[in-house]
Amino acid sequence: MPKINQRLLRRLQEELNLKQRQVYNLVSDKAVELMLPRHQAAIAVAAENGINISKYATHDDLVAIRQARGSSSPTASTETLARSSKSSLKRPKLDSGFPDPFVDATVISSAHRNSELYPIVYIFENSVRNVVSIVMENAFGDDWWELKVSDAIKKAVKIRQSEEKQYPWHSQRGAHPIYYTDISDLRTIINTYNKEFKKVFGKIPRVEMWIEEIEKTRNILAHNNPVAKKDRDRLSVFARDWSELSKKIFDEVC
Repeated sequence: MPKINQRLLRRLQEELNLKQRQVYNLVSDKAVELMLPRHQAAIAVAAENGINISKYATHDDLVAIRQARGSSSPTASTETLARSSKSSLKRPKLDSGFPDPFVDATVISSAHRNSELYPIVYIFENSVRNVVSIVMENAFGDDWWELKVSDAIKKAVKIRQSEEKQYPWHSQRGAHPIYYTDISDLRTIINTYNKEFKKVFGKIPRVEMWIEEIEKTRNILAHNNPVAKKDRDRLSVFARDWSELSKKIFDEVC
């Protein structure tokens, strides 16, 4: 079976600002998604990220990728795929459900793409909350929140809780104060008690990098702005890395 073109691999690392292992993970996911060999999955990833794939892909590669995508036009030329490398190979359905004359198809398309990211951010943030809660409880007991969390974080949480009580008809968050923290609060707790978290995280700066990068995407989503393709891919890689670590932590401390 042909191997991934090494020049293409390096190009993906540069364009996505990822390490080689992370690019391999991205390609592996794409291979599973499209049921393609990895060398063709790498070409598909490159095309989705605006890389000119003409010098990396053969005619047969382009045919295979087009078929995997389920092209609605079986007679379309394979050259079309290469020429359209600056746009996604998979088009979202442009239907908002709420017609609005002030937005065009570009805005609706961005909304669909952003909607795919929300579950990743939601799961990641709540997973970090639960890990922080378990590590702190194991280290300091059931009263860890009152005893060990800074006054600044507790004050911010109380404000959020108070504001939420003003709208009793609206959905409420979890009962524990940890569910009123934001991702920067969690990062502060981790840094404050780095000795305890180092036991489960290993290299804390690595985890901080994941949190920081995912927080950037979270803020873009929260303000309803479009997230660039390379940032979406980076989010998936970091979320996957966290998932692997969280499974290890679960086995060790739960």
